[in-house]
Order: sequence, then C-alpha cells, then structure tokens
Amino acid sequence: MNMSESIVLYGKIDTSPSSLIRLYSFGKDIFHASGLELTHLGIVGGSFNGGKITTYKRTEKRLVESIKNQEIISAIMLYSLPDNFNQAAFDYEMTFSINTRKDEHFIHLCFLSRVSEKVNRSEVISKLKEFIEITSGVVFQMGVTDAPYFYAAKVNPPSSFPSLKIIQKLEH
Repeated sequence: MNMSESIVLYGKIDTSPSSLIRLYSFGKDIFHASGLELTHLGIVGGSFNGGKITTYKRTEKRLVESIKNQEIISAIMLYSLPDNFNQAAFDYEMTFSINTRKDEHFIHLCFLSRVSEKVNRSEVISKLKEFIEITSGVVFQMGVTDAPYFYAAKVNPPSSFPSLKIIQKLEH
C-alpha cells in the first residue's frame, strides 16, 4: 500500500485576494522545493465549474485573475500527477488544498511517504500559520487508498480510516 503523509491546519483562512495569491504561491513553492512538478489544478467556485481537474499551465492565469477580481473561490487544489494518471485522488505524488467551503476552513498538504524527507514539516507549518488563524491541526500518515483528503475534510469519523496514524496534534 502506498503511504502518504499529511499536514492539515483548521481555522479561518485570510481570503483577501493578496493573501490567497500568496498562499497559492507558497503551495507552488512546496512542490518546487520537493523536486516535484505542479501539473494540475482543481478549482471550485467563481467562474470555474464543479472542480474539474485541468492542467496547471492552462488554468493558472485564469485562477489568479479570478482571485484578483474577488470571485468567491471555495476550494483550490494543486496536484503533482504522473502523465498516465487515472484518478487524481489516488495517483498523486503531492497535493495542496485550500478549502473555505465550510465555517471551519482548512489547508491540507499531502505527499507520498517517499517524498517526506524533502518536506520540512515545521517550516511548512510555520509558514502556513501566516495565512490561517489556526484553531487546530494534525500531522498524520495514511494509506493513499484511504483518501487522506476525506479525513482532512472531516467527511467521515477517524474510525473509518483503518491506516490512520496520528504523528502530531497541533494547537493554535
């Protein structure tokens, strides 16, 4: 089973255009620092339809313009996917999500365990705290097929994720 590691922070994200663009740029920087290519974006809200995953190069300019125009974007997902991927939810090397759909916003970074030595957890957490008034957070490991994003989004109770291993709980 492919294992992943995740960092998720909950709270209130600063959704001002300048802050969202800086947060999005920081997400891109994480991919670059990890030696991974950002290949795809998924966007929900504004002039984007239904969160369909599109290529990064085709979509980035439109995303930035939408944010600058103050469209309400409720979720931005960045992906590093192989050329022959079947499902982004399971075939990623890294994902970075900004989610403001619920009252409790969250930022979720997820990467395959083989990439973990390239991600400085404490540095990433420290930087992310510049963009979110954190109420809580967690660093965890999980099998990719258990869908770490669903755990981060609190879709199901923790007991429904059999491979879940909590590494660190984060407080504000």
